[in-house]
Amino acid sequence: MLPMVRSAAEALAGFTVIVGIPIAKETQLDPATGSLSTWYKFQVLDRLTKRTPAPLAPRLDKLLDWQRPKTLLPVNEDEVVIGKIGGSLVIDGVTVTASELDFPDPLMGHTYLMFISESDDRLAIFEMGAAGVYEVIGDQLSPMGAKKHPVVTEIKNLYQNSLGTLNSGVTSKQ
Repeated sequence: MLPMVRSAAEALAGFTVIVGIPIAKETQLDPATGSLSTWYKFQVLDRLTKRTPAPLAPRLDKLLDWQRPKTLLPVNEDEVVIGKIGGSLVIDGVTVTASELDFPDPLMGHTYLMFISESDDRLAIFEMGAAGVYEVIGDQLSPMGAKKHPVVTEIKNLYQNSLGTLNSGVTSKQ
């Protein structure tokens, strides 16, 4: 279950906030459940905030061998690898796709603002779900989902869905 974050201020204080572009991905099949998950490697263009390592963030030394994003390692200083439910994988010649209806998958080459929970290994999760991911188009932020979430509403009302305005607001409070 996702944590209930009630305001943009709470989200900015509680999560690492980055701007990045997905540059690679690796989809995995859970051998026990048959479910799909995908690791996305992001090139980090900007870190608006950096928080202490999050307890829920994945750590390489805690992952089972099949869970490790082997093709995305190593993770450089200017990168982060973020796990997400769903993805597409060819199994026995058939493409199997699983997705979260209210949280579309990031598109390669697109730019995103993301509220993440990150470990020292630079592995992370979207702990806020879709409410913590925005596509960046020019200076404008377009929420990936959950448009009625209080954080999405506040980013629209307080920061006019502007990356520059949000960044200025974050910088002035640090």
